[in-house]
Amino acid sequence: MEQQQTALAFDAATQTFKASTGAIAQTSVYRAYPGSQANETDVDEEVVALNQNVAAQFTTSDVRRNYRYRRRLAQEPASVFQARYVIRR
Repeated sequence: MEQQQTALAFDAATQTFKASTGAIAQTSVYRAYPGSQANETDVDEEVVALNQNVAAQFTTSDVRRNYRYRRRLAQEPASVFQARYVIRR
């Protein structure tokens, strides 16, 4: 199935992409991080402590106790992003 390319414009006020018709466009986001394909097996003690502390906030019957944060990633601070910002890694 061939996908049709549509010109989108970014609306800074609503932080959305809009089609020429004015409809809000569905946009999928994929971000490749340098560490996402690392072969590390080291345990990050701060992440372990965070998971334990978050789980302790819920009752044993609350399924949210099962959520686990997996990994910290270095990212640029929000202050560096601006219109037409190109990420180079």
